[in-house]
Amino acid sequence: MKIILLWFLVATVYTALAGPVNTDYSVDNYVYPRFIKFPDGEGIMHDVDLEAPVQQSVFNEVSRNSADNQYLLYTRRNPTSPQSLVINNAASIENSNFNPRLPTIVIAHGWLSNQDSDINPVVRDDMEGFVLTPA
Repeated sequence: MKIILLWFLVATVYTALAGPVNTDYSVDNYVYPRFIKFPDGEGIMHDVDLEAPVQQSVFNEVSRNSADNQYLLYTRRNPTSPQSLVINNAASIENSNFNPRLPTIVIAHGWLSNQDSDINPVVRDDMEGFVLTPA
């Protein structure tokens, strides 16, 4: 029995050492696929070409002023009913449950979706601390 175990151990070590070990794990050496499938806010998959040139006309349509964004604050004191924080409006923060001493996590709802996407409550409910969700 001991001989079989010793033989198995030697075979395992030999097999592990037989192949070259790649110790270069840099992102620069990773080959990303050109085409991916990516879900929108309703879970519909879209083919995306990661090397496609930017369609400037579409980009200009969806570009928006950050002051028009809506930031929804969820905390342990208001886990399901968000408080709205407004850029350049200190009162919106001062009158909220925001506590700068606690961790803050920002969730961006994603591509072609909104704050009502199915994943947002899942991520929000799993977080420790404050969550800001741009709407």
